[in-house]
Amino acid sequence: MFQCPGCGGGLRYDIASGQLACDYCSNKYDPYSIDKEHDAEKTDYYQASVFICPQCGAELVSSDDTAAAFCSYCGGSTILTDNMKDEKRPDRIIPFKLTKEECENIYKKRVRRSIFAPGEFLKPEHLDKMTGIYMPYWIYDMEIKGENSLKSTSDHRDGDYIIHEHYEMAVDSDLSFEGISYDAASAFADDISEEIAPFNTAASIDFTPSFLCGFHADVQDMDSSVYESKAENYARDEAVVRLKEIFKKEGKKLYGKPDSGQSAVRVRKTKDYTGLFPVWFLTWRKNNRVAYAVINGENGRISLDLPVDIKKYFIFTAILTVPIFLFLESFLAMRMDTGMLFVAFIAMISTYIFNRLNEDVIKKENMEDDLGYQNKLRKDMAARQ
Repeated sequence: MFQCPGCGGGLRYDIASGQLACDYCSNKYDPYSIDKEHDAEKTDYYQASVFICPQCGAELVSSDDTAAAFCSYCGGSTILTDNMKDEKRPDRIIPFKLTKEECENIYKKRVRRSIFAPGEFLKPEHLDKMTGIYMPYWIYDMEIKGENSLKSTSDHRDGDYIIHEHYEMAVDSDLSFEGISYDAASAFADDISEEIAPFNTAASIDFTPSFLCGFHADVQDMDSSVYESKAENYARDEAVVRLKEIFKKEGKKLYGKPDSGQSAVRVRKTKDYTGLFPVWFLTWRKNNRVAYAVINGENGRISLDLPVDIKKYFIFTAILTVPIFLFLESFLAMRMDTGMLFVAFIAMISTYIFNRLNEDVIKKENMEDDLGYQNKLRKDMAARQ
């Protein structure tokens, strides 16, 4: 815990002022002016308390000495406190910009639009569980330099003819892409982190542990190599977009699918480094079902996974059935065999949609497309062998 130099009380990071605040004497301090003796040295590590969830094994760190009351990942009711531990020091941090109250309002607006959401999701005791966590990210800087071969087309009219010309173009590129980021925690699902993206990495500042006062931080457990190829593909896609804009100004355009030109674009990583980005977590657990509300603590983008209140759903469908039945009874007449075929057709469509959605749910729950999670599984399997 970081202590107030004035009264010795515990400090917390105040989002509104961007300062460390003491709730006892009301003094405020610049986060860079407050350091524990151990952390004052310029080392690659900083000291923090470690919290390990006994149910899912998620590991969080904090500068505070008190454990959280629940796990933000699985909704478990307890988190065990481990000893103080040296953690790898991130290079950069984006401090929280949105307060808990602001994120609660964002959450409430979304839940009210979900007519089948359980009513308990808006109760104060549920909202009290919203917790601020700094999530670890890998940040990549990429560049595209040198000659790249791309194909383009140009159309123009010559009398009664339209001339369609193809070009093999040698483009001398000098492009840079900075701040491409992907989460570095295997427990943080890729689809959720992408849904609340992007973070403004240009607004990140040098890390110091005092920014963690009043918050938790997830532990980085992935190498930069996991998302490096994905960052390269992103830079390649962005390069093609920029080149399209340049060609358009010259009356030309890339032809075919964008991929036709991408393979010739050579991307090089110039730098990778780590950062902590602010995320508000709200977790709800019932039996084996875990629902999330994850909010970007910088810009308010939200990823919401809400279960369906079965009672609300059946009441709604029962009410909706009446006007549909009256409409069909009044305007549509069918023979018995035609009606059976119609019902069978609707059932087939419904079954197909259900199976596709079920496949997506299974894939999501197994995190089959999550690079970080799959990388951790491979590491765990290798360690057991």
